[in-house]
Amino acid sequence: MNGPDLIDNTSLVLSKMSDLAMERHRVISNNIANASTPGYKRRELSFEGLLGKLLKSGNVEEAKSFKGQISIDEDSPSRMDGNNVSIASETNSLLENTLYHNLLSQALKTKMSIMKAAITGGGR
Repeated sequence: MNGPDLIDNTSLVLSKMSDLAMERHRVISNNIANASTPGYKRRELSFEGLLGKLLKSGNVEEAKSFKGQISIDEDSPSRMDGNNVSIASETNSLLENTLYHNLLSQALKTKMSIMKAAITGGGR
């Protein structure tokens, strides 16, 4: 059994979702950094819906290579300078994403602890 066989699909998907949450953090941080840039439109990284569809279809390999989609928000109201970033909204999104990432990290840590206990015989 080689290394990749030791990692199950659940762990790989949790890791992928954690990576995507970190990428979303970068997108939100970029929005905040550009809050005073005239004409800047906020960006969003979406992945839960499409990733969920891939997983439900049983296509784990495609889910593991899934990148998410960054879209430009043209629908939110813009200020006079054409910028549509709301610091309050982005800060809330950042907090929500941080909690989401922490949840994924904890789930992955728990999964790895279970695997370690199974391999080592639970400390016996």
